[in-house]
Amino acid sequence: MSIGLPVYNGAGRVGDALRSALSQDYQQLEIIVSDNASEDETGLICRRVADSDPRVRYLRNPTNIGLVPNFSRVRDEAGGQYFCWLTHDDLLSEPTYVSSVVDYLESHRDVVCCHTSARIISDPLLGYPPVVEFPELAPDRRWEDARRDLFRWPRPWLELASQGMFRREDLATIPIPERGRLGRPHIFCWEIDMLTALSLRGRIVALPQALRTYRTSPGSAAHRMGRTVSSFDLLLIGVETRLTLIGRALRASGSLRDRRRLVAAALSNFFRPAFRRRFDHRHFRRLAKRELAGVLRVADERAELLESLQAEVKSRDEILRARGIETHSERVQPAPVKSLRVDIDRSLRTTRGVGYVTDFFRPPSEWQLRRLDELDANVSAVRALCEAQLREIEDLHEEAARLLREIEVSTQGRSTSD
Repeated sequence: MSIGLPVYNGAGRVGDALRSALSQDYQQLEIIVSDNASEDETGLICRRVADSDPRVRYLRNPTNIGLVPNFSRVRDEAGGQYFCWLTHDDLLSEPTYVSSVVDYLESHRDVVCCHTSARIISDPLLGYPPVVEFPELAPDRRWEDARRDLFRWPRPWLELASQGMFRREDLATIPIPERGRLGRPHIFCWEIDMLTALSLRGRIVALPQALRTYRTSPGSAAHRMGRTVSSFDLLLIGVETRLTLIGRALRASGSLRDRRRLVAAALSNFFRPAFRRRFDHRHFRRLAKRELAGVLRVADERAELLESLQAEVKSRDEILRARGIETHSERVQPAPVKSLRVDIDRSLRTTRGVGYVTDFFRPPSEWQLRRLDELDANVSAVRALCEAQLREIEDLHEEAARLLREIEVSTQGRSTSD
């Protein structure tokens, strides 16, 4: 069993990915790391692991060859009967992942790729679910129906099947070309190209157990590359992918009826939502503004509740003081919502795009990306403020309850003396 780990500037997470691979309970294991000329401490971390464990083989490209060629390199270097990719962001979160999937492949010779359900760790802005399942690829589903779903695009979660486990001899026959736009390579849609080509050789299934973990964020490689192309470029890439799927469906093996169903599925892609929204900086600007408006509303509501609690604590404190009782009550300073809102309003006024038409035909400028980063930073700042407010609310609730108990005790004492 071979695990291919392509990495570039992954010092923050590559150690976790390697540890998750080395903790597998499967004995016959090799891990091939291909460092794509990283500029951080990725090489130092990987060499240290490779020196301490003979199952790890560390390779370094003298120059950055691109993401897709680096994925191809670890595949071509693998020597195991089975192979899977593991990106440096992700984890084999269960030590039984390899053994479970290998057992399934051993007992189902018609399966060329076996994936599993997966846990998702993501930025809240993306709105991803905590666990992703793949009912379209359920092992007991009729393969003709499952394969037809692979030709329906875009379906972002199905593309994760590319991170499943393959029979290496089947995967080695599938070319993984690097696609380009305006002379620049891009990584969009390479997974669906590979999966649909592989689906013509055998079944692709996904087991229901969540044995892997994926970490994704607006700063991931795909989203970073999405920021370097325009919405118009993404639109053309989408058209090219749809045409590729139609051509592949026409060349598929099987009965005429099955080919017609595949072609119909591929043609329907022209009526499906465009995939560019997942990478369009304008979409993330809208998401960030929507998220910012939501957390600001929460902050305002909590600020009002804090003021109400402060007034209640002050009132109970004055009752006790009037009775000559020292309360030792500490005033909680409310979080500075108003001053933060002023800074955010100023930032929002500078995050407007140059214009819808202009933004559509050209990649986002550095200025626009900086403003988007500012929006993300504002969202994080208000979230932190909301958490601080919640702690203050809890403290004030406890303080108000303590003062009320003291009032009740002093009232009982006065009644007894009377």
